[in-house]
Amino acid sequence: MYLVRMKPYGKYPFALRFILYFVLIPTVAIWALDSIPGSNNRISGKWIGIFLYIAVIYISIDRIQKTFPSVLSRFGLGTDRRRFIGGFLPILIFTSYAIWDTKMPSGGFPILAEGLFLAFLIGFGEEIFCRGLMFSALERYGVWTAAIVNSIVFGILHLGNFLWGHQSGSFSISQMSSAMAIGFMFTGMMLYTGSIYYPIIFHALIDLPVILKSPAEVNSLLASHPPTNYLLADLAIFFAIGMIYITRTQYREKLEAAKLTAASSPTEVL
Repeated sequence: MYLVRMKPYGKYPFALRFILYFVLIPTVAIWALDSIPGSNNRISGKWIGIFLYIAVIYISIDRIQKTFPSVLSRFGLGTDRRRFIGGFLPILIFTSYAIWDTKMPSGGFPILAEGLFLAFLIGFGEEIFCRGLMFSALERYGVWTAAIVNSIVFGILHLGNFLWGHQSGSFSISQMSSAMAIGFMFTGMMLYTGSIYYPIIFHALIDLPVILKSPAEVNSLLASHPPTNYLLADLAIFFAIGMIYITRTQYREKLEAAKLTAASSPTEVL
């Protein structure tokens, strides 16, 4: 198990910090990145949003380093073959078709490079904040509680896309629901692999096809009404994968703890 160290904040200061870090800053960043007019769905004109995402990343890493230094081990790449396959396989399954089906943008490689930068900036920023800082702050209440609350807040953060991003109500409900389920799976993936970079890559590859769409395609998507049956199937699959990840992680940790206990206990002499 990972140990977490909490600073002795008072009740109200902690609540204010929670609202600031977990609601206001990410919502403003998402709004600024998605809603600045004249951006043509590209990086041009979105420098304010980019700056805010970088600020969120800086604040998140700074708070993790100062308040939860033990979870910095999740910022490594090291993992065994089984966990690598278990983390990489869902990424391949759930993103390969959309990536393959994505057309090369009309601007060619420069626009593709901008899209990749933006996708990984969003993925890095939101995952460092949600799976890094937020989960670390909640982990002392238990892994399952932290994973559930983390996924709910992650879904609610996408409400800004409805309020300021000109999305239809049904599309926004679908997006928020999917974000909750995917966020739960991302949490389990991070715990199972021991690395936050798997969720970051997954997140970026999910966003990339949308970022590379033309403005007309994006407007059509935002006004769409996703079918309920596919949405429910996605939610069930993502939640199930997250539960498998977390359950397997806890089982592995129990085995490792039992081995350490057995190794440290005195050997009986016959």
